[in-house]
Formats: sequence, C-alpha cells, structure tokens
Amino acid sequence: MLHTVLLCSLFLCANCAGQSPPAVWNRLLVDLQHQAWVLELEAIEPGSVLSAIEPRVAESYDTPSEWAQDFITAMESMPDAARHTDRIMQGLEAQGMLRWRLLRTLSDRHRTAAELALVQEGLVPEWIHVAAALTGCNAAYYSNGNAGSAAGQAGLWALNIKDAERAGLVVRRGYDQRHTPQEAHPAAALKIAALTEQFPDDPVRQVVAFMQGVATARSFHYSTAAPSLLHTLHRVRVLAQLDRSLAWDRSDALWLIRQGRLDSCSCTNAWLLSAAVTHGLSRRWLQQENPWLTSDTIPAGTTVLLPPSSRAGLNLKQLCATSPPVTKVAAKAETVHLEHIVLVGEVLASIARKYGVRTSDLRLWNALEGDAIALGETLKLYGVEPLQTAVPVNDIDGLPFSFHTVKIGETLWSIAAAYPEISPADLIQLNALEEGQVIRPGEQLKIPRW
Repeated sequence: MLHTVLLCSLFLCANCAGQSPPAVWNRLLVDLQHQAWVLELEAIEPGSVLSAIEPRVAESYDTPSEWAQDFITAMESMPDAARHTDRIMQGLEAQGMLRWRLLRTLSDRHRTAAELALVQEGLVPEWIHVAAALTGCNAAYYSNGNAGSAAGQAGLWALNIKDAERAGLVVRRGYDQRHTPQEAHPAAALKIAALTEQFPDDPVRQVVAFMQGVATARSFHYSTAAPSLLHTLHRVRVLAQLDRSLAWDRSDALWLIRQGRLDSCSCTNAWLLSAAVTHGLSRRWLQQENPWLTSDTIPAGTTVLLPPSSRAGLNLKQLCATSPPVTKVAAKAETVHLEHIVLVGEVLASIARKYGVRTSDLRLWNALEGDAIALGETLKLYGVEPLQTAVPVNDIDGLPFSFHTVKIGETLWSIAAAYPEISPADLIQLNALEEGQVIRPGEQLKIPRW
C-alpha cells in the first residue's frame, strides 16, 4: 500500500546513509522557529509547536482526489523516487519532527482560506502542498528568482511580478500584495486554473508550469529536468501523502486566539516604520507580521499589525507625527554589532529575512558587490536584535515553563516581581540573556513554573 511504503521510509529510512538532506528547504523550515508566532503560540499552549513528537498513523484519512492520486502515481513511477523520499523524510523527522511541526502549524494559519480560493476556481485543495513545498507557507518569502521566471518570486505562493499583475495585485515600491495571503490565494488560484487548461490531465506538467513557466512544462521530462526541480516535485508528492497518512491536531484555534491578541495601528498620514522601532517595538516582529510593507515608508491609512498588548503603551499621536529622516542603519563606525556565520542552505535574502533587514543593508555592511556568499563566511549586522532561538519545551532539563510577552516599559526586574519566587537571575539564565541586556516589547520570555 502506498501510504505504508511512505511511512516505512519515515520510520526506518533504510537508505539514508551518506545522503544529505535538501539543504535550502530544510534551512527555510528551521528558520521558522525564529519567528515571533512560534513562542506566541507556545505561550497559549506550551508544547503546541516545539515539543518533540513521534509520528502517528492516522486512524482514518480521506481518499486523495483524482488529481492528487495521478500526480503521486506519476512521480512514484520516476527513477530514484525512493531516494528522494528518503532525503525529504530525513529532514522532516529530524529534531523530534521539529521541521514538520513548524511547517504544518504555519500551513494551518493559511490553509482554510487557501483551499477556499482553490475550490472556488474548480481546483482541488491539494494544491496547497505546492505552496508548502516552495515557501514553507511563509507569507514573508522572497527569492531573486530562477530560470524561467519573469522576476523574483514573493509571498506564500512564490508569485512573480507578471503573474501578480495579471491577477490585479498591487506590487509597487513599499507595498507588495503578493505577501498578503487574502490577495495572494485568489491570484494563485487564477494562475493554476489557467495552467490546468493548458495541460489537461497532466498534473505534473501543471505543477512544473506553476513553478517554472509554461515553456519548461512543455519540454519537461524527468531524464533532462534539473535535479532541483525534480526534488521539489517529489517534495509536493511526499507532503501530499503525509497530509493524509499522519495524524495531526490542527492549530486553527491557537491561531484564532493569537489573532485576537494582536494589536494594530494606522495613521492618516504617511509615516516611517523605523518610528515604531524608536518607540520600543521590535523591528523584526513588525517585518515578520507585516511582510507586505517592503520599505520603511508606511502609506497613509495602512493598518500595521503590532505585538500583543503593545498598543496601550504607545502614544499613537506622537508615533504618527514622528517622521525621522530615512538614514542608513549601516553606520560602520558603530562598534556594537552581531556576527552571523553563513550556514548550509542560506542565501543573502534568507539571512536578511531572518534578521528583519534588507539585503542592501547586508551588502553595505559587508562590502559585498553582489549576493554571492560562501558557506562559513562571517557577516556583520549593525543595529540588529539577537535572534531568539526557540528551544523545544521538553528539552530544557525537564523544567516546565510558560511565556511572558514583554510590554512597553517592562524590565527583567518588574517581570520577575510579577511572578512569585522568580528572580531576574532566573529569567537571565532560562532565556540565555546577558546581564544588562535590553528586552523589547513583543519579545517572549520563558517563565519557569516551579
């Protein structure tokens, strides 16, 4: 049985020896743990994202659509299908299936709306796995593009500019609707519907056309296809199979609770995002949760999401009136900076996305002429917040904890005072902080539960 074979590859991975996982995609998923939503969902339900799990076969699952079954059968008939499966599963099962949990949890955030947009165009909901295979369902995704693309791809569906414009999306300096899921889902569905008409009864070519264009789809053959394309196609297959084979407690309710806790603001005039940073908000949080804002200038009337419980401490009138001059934050004279060592699967754009800065900043800070960086190279970052590395709940010496969202004006001492028998030293140790380190509104601090 197909699902049994796939799960055997997950549990046994008999042929994994000597194989390296798909580095770029794995890095994309691993970096999700640095996003604010992870700790915010953990604050709502500890262990909901980060605790290690053992894969469980679903007691029952829906029969795949005819489209999905045809796609799976076609991909499994290709040479080396088992090898691709092993490589993909090796990455997903690592660290107690952390990457799988990050991917599935983030896909839950967008899945209902995405499937509705697909069904309204007469498409099957399994197309959501194409988005997962391309971007990890990360609405902040951006890539410079590849062969066959009209321009850089952006957003959860990795749409290029031409496809976005055909669908009526706004893509201009400072604002990009490819990053807004409510607009990107229908745009992607329109593109998919057009491609299904060009390649009827051939789901593999449909997916290839979505990823790399009609010309590549017309000439597609597994014997001449680029290895990266083949691997991404197999990734779609594996995700579709796992979706119906593994038991998963969906996180929709957690996302609704989190959404209800977020604050927002808007100004009647144009203002600068950097003004919010000077008022104590986290730049990285703002850019992660408002990825459609692609420059420092915020258009008048634009709603900007804010961290939970941060609005009450803001002087909105003062914020909207603050328009500091746009200056480069890359003052090399600064002595305080972070250093980042380039890891496997990282590119300049992914590093910029991880720290909430622009690729142009990274080039300026490091005297780079282009986007080429080398594995192990050290990059300097100025005026950037240290990453909060998410640690699985059940991996901290067995110590249970909850989370506290830092509010404007709070310090380690005031937070510790709010929890009986907790000292500032406890917070520093549990959160791997330095003495005197500044904490910012919107950050999540682990609070031990003695």
